[in-house]
Amino acid sequence: MNCEVYENFKKVFSDWKYSVFGVMIFLVFGLIFFMNSNYQLTIGNMGMWFFVIQTITQSLITILFALFIPISLYKFILFSDLSVMENTGSFLGGFFAVIVAGCPACSITLASYIGLAGILSIFPFYGLELKVLTVPILMWANYSILRNLSVCKMKN
Repeated sequence: MNCEVYENFKKVFSDWKYSVFGVMIFLVFGLIFFMNSNYQLTIGNMGMWFFVIQTITQSLITILFALFIPISLYKFILFSDLSVMENTGSFLGGFFAVIVAGCPACSITLASYIGLAGILSIFPFYGLELKVLTVPILMWANYSILRNLSVCKMKN
């Protein structure tokens, strides 16, 4: 891990406000994911491997998203500007992670509320592909914002 990234990570989470905020987001996001999942139905319909991959990706998404929000807030407060280019991928990743949370039937139902059921039904694994894609997007977003935490990119 890059030393600058590690130092910036320590700088953000050494402040208790950002640590508490991150834990709160982790708990809320984790409850949304795990309390709305029907594990027996998922294992019965999709198999154990699907369940394992889904559980691992949901856990990683929860952790990465809970890290991203306090780091972004720290940078926002530091410079009062969130870079659209730097944060768009992670917000989209978090959005798609929420859409496909839970069992496949639940994700189709949740997506149908906002008109995305048809899109998710074309995937062979009912949106698990989007979760797997979300993990590297959130990892990159966290890395890029930590790498440039104290840099304000202003146009001349």
